[in-house]
Amino acid sequence: MYRFQLIIKEWTNRVFGEHYGTGYRNLLGVSEEVGELCHAHLKGEQQITYSPAKVRELKMDAVGDILIFLCNYCDSQGLHIDDCADFAYKNIEGRAYIKK
Repeated sequence: MYRFQLIIKEWTNRVFGEHYGTGYRNLLGVSEEVGELCHAHLKGEQQITYSPAKVRELKMDAVGDILIFLCNYCDSQGLHIDDCADFAYKNIEGRAYIKK
């Protein structure tokens, strides 16, 4: 298992116990955090509510939490997050969207 995913698995088991189930809780967590990331991004674009430093902090927190939930989801499904990223990249690496 890859290092980051293993660290997250050990932390999750220590803090919450093993309760991966079907993974739906982790998918809900990803969805919630994507909403938080969108909120931070929107407020940054609007330049209201938060300072640029706070917007950056909120974005970093949301992205980090998304990664944690995705690691736990992968564990529940017998996947390695690095393998998923490699698989996705291999499907897109030859694409070119810029017209020349």
